Amino acid sequence: MHHTSLPEYSLDEAQELIKIHCGTLADTDDPRLTKGLLFSLRAWNDPLNVEAFHEVMACIKTLGPTWSQQMIPSRQISDLWGLIYLGGCYVNDPARIEHRSQYVLENIELGIESRWLDCIGYAVLVFLEGRDPDEAFSVYNAFINEFNS
Repeated sequence: MHHTSLPEYSLDEAQELIKIHCGTLADTDDPRLTKGLLFSLRAWNDPLNVEAFHEVMACIKTLGPTWSQQMIPSRQISDLWGLIYLGGCYVNDPARIEHRSQYVLENIELGIESRWLDCIGYAVLVFLEGRDPDEAFSVYNAFINEFNS
């Protein structure tokens, strides 16, 4: 898979999906939140939510090119920063790591979520700097190539 094969979303769809994946929907009882990436990073027994990771990257693919304009959408950036920061807290929680290591078949899965956060963070950084979308997805593409080989 390559970032060019990620689905295309409208701006409205991408904004809504980011809120789901970052846990910032106004309706905190919305059942879609349990399918979000941040929710899955907080969970202790759930399997890796690969679909949610790719969906976040597809949202960044849609939204990122708009970030180099004069008006930075603070809500989107705040949501994504929350995902990266809180996700890192959850992923690196020693108790969660110990607990998940009892249920994960391969220890490599314990590091995958951290790599996802790296992919998301790098893409956001590059788009905020107004640089090339191919560069924004270089870490993602390298991770996907490495993981699929």
